[in-house]
Amino acid sequence: MSVSLPNKIQSLFYLVTGLSAILAAAPKPVIIYFQGQPINIVPLLWAIDGSWYISLFSAYLAMHGRFGRIVQRLADRFESFFLITAPAEIAYIVGFVTLSLSNTWVWNHFVPLLLVGIFALYFIDARYDWYVVLRLDYQAVRTIHQKLKQVAELIRMRRKIHRLN
Repeated sequence: MSVSLPNKIQSLFYLVTGLSAILAAAPKPVIIYFQGQPINIVPLLWAIDGSWYISLFSAYLAMHGRFGRIVQRLADRFESFFLITAPAEIAYIVGFVTLSLSNTWVWNHFVPLLLVGIFALYFIDARYDWYVVLRLDYQAVRTIHQKLKQVAELIRMRRKIHRLN
């Protein structure tokens, strides 16, 4: 009995297992030089492989849908985050630390520049979520404004009533 999985899950599975097989067969210290600094890339690639494994698991949860709509949507968001944003964040941090070790101005302003880059990655990943939140906020403000207009009209109408004593 064979089970057919969607192409997306098969691709993620081949990506995760392929990188794991390459890393298991590779020599442990694979050193590259970036900005004159030696970097062992094997632990970084293992971290990226772990991130892709979480993406694969999230894709499987999103495909199943057995755990409810909320879990399915959350797993779908985790899949895209751990497939693209988390490896980009790892690469940014390593590149930024390497750059800061060779540049004194970047080293003096390390924390603000690091946070700007990390938050930019998160903002780029969550741009659709920002759109949804801003649209819902606009609709909420519009609804509140309409309700306040109705209350003001009711108060105005009440003042026009002359009571008989």
